[in-house]
Amino acid sequence: SVFWSLCCVRPGVDGMGVEINNLVNIKLERNYEFAMRLNTDIKNGDVFYTDLNGFQVNKRTRYDKLPIQANYYPIPSLAYIQDDDTRLSLLSAQPLGGSSLASGQLEVMLDRRLMQDDNRGLGQGILDNVLTSSTFRVLLEPRITVKEREDGKLLKNSSLPSLLSLSALNTLLYPEYTLLPTTKVEGARSWWEVGGALPCDVHLVHLRTMVDPPRARVGQLVAHPPAHLSSLTLHRLGFDCYFQSPGLTCSTTAGKVRLSQVFPTMFGEQVQQMSLSMLYEGVDMTKSYTLSLQPMELYTFRLSHT
Repeated sequence: SVFWSLCCVRPGVDGMGVEINNLVNIKLERNYEFAMRLNTDIKNGDVFYTDLNGFQVNKRTRYDKLPIQANYYPIPSLAYIQDDDTRLSLLSAQPLGGSSLASGQLEVMLDRRLMQDDNRGLGQGILDNVLTSSTFRVLLEPRITVKEREDGKLLKNSSLPSLLSLSALNTLLYPEYTLLPTTKVEGARSWWEVGGALPCDVHLVHLRTMVDPPRARVGQLVAHPPAHLSSLTLHRLGFDCYFQSPGLTCSTTAGKVRLSQVFPTMFGEQVQQMSLSMLYEGVDMTKSYTLSLQPMELYTFRLSHT
């Protein structure tokens, strides 16, 4: 049984594409594979693109001499096909596998059930299928024409997602959560320490309080008291400039960020750049220092609470 729905009219980047929700149950089938295929008139030939762990996009080429499974690639979160005029992006809320088995097609495998081993390393059939849900967003974006481009060159092999697709993907992968109290809270008040928004192409990976070495043991648990320090990791996204970004209210600043504008009253003035593992110290700076973040790079900083 398969249930699917198309949704929705939403403000901002969420409303720039079509949301697809699938609910698939094939546990009563035998030797069955179920995929979702998008058919378009895009002339992508034998080339399509898939992301690598949500960090970068790789160019893939379909080879007709290979079987279908050899032309399938992992799709952790994003895949697209494109030609000189149009790009079709498929944003996925869950990691799956997909391919483009013909020009103008983009498909993703939703579920499969095999009664025997397929000689691909599992050593057994796939018989543990359950009711499975999946969520996608589909974006159809026109390319900026050659006359509108600064260099007048046509980028046929661009392997960067658009800023619109990256923003829509972030809202899909990191939805907002609403937490409601089960009892009446006395004296509840608002708290907001963020001053300004980050640029469109800068993603806040995490902001978390660090912990001190354990000081006490409570039963079998070791108590790690919170430290007066926090770790902050920023990721500057790389995006294709030859696609417009309707629906976005933020702007890009060429990678220039001041933490004093983002956290005007939160944290102390001293900031230290760290390695991603937080084991090695880097450059000391002040919170008002203008950071210059390079595309496709991750940066980690240690912030003091005093």
